[in-house]
Amino acid sequence: IKKVNELLNNTIDEVRRISHNLASGVLEKLGLIHSLTALADTINQANQIKINIMSYGISERLPLQKEIKIYRIVQELTSNTLKHARAEELNIQLLKEKEMLYITVEDNGVGFDTTNTKSFGLGLRNVKALIHKLEGNINIDSNEKSGTTINMDIQI
Repeated sequence: IKKVNELLNNTIDEVRRISHNLASGVLEKLGLIHSLTALADTINQANQIKINIMSYGISERLPLQKEIKIYRIVQELTSNTLKHARAEELNIQLLKEKEMLYITVEDNGVGFDTTNTKSFGLGLRNVKALIHKLEGNINIDSNEKSGTTINMDIQI
């Protein structure tokens, strides 16, 4: 358990390092999908969880400020999964249709009680605030022992 916690802490530190690097311009150069893929690749190397990034219909860059906010949302949800879900797999899907971007973040972890507002920590509150700033919607579906699915839609 001590070794797993150490590996998890190292992974979280690496996620933070990548996030800070992206904020300094790498995201601007690589774009959202490549940046998310790099994040997933780094976490996958720790062999604690398998992260899959799937994107559909995104053939061009989104406005940079939206890409940054979307990256931060996915990064926070990934961090929450690493810290709390005890999941073996995390799937992140992005689908662009016309002027909408649909994002699904789904894990096979332990889930949580969405009716208990104490389950919503600062990270999830920050995600909701970012979605609100993007004039988007978020739906969280989770049940204890059956994982969590978070669906978001953002007008772009």
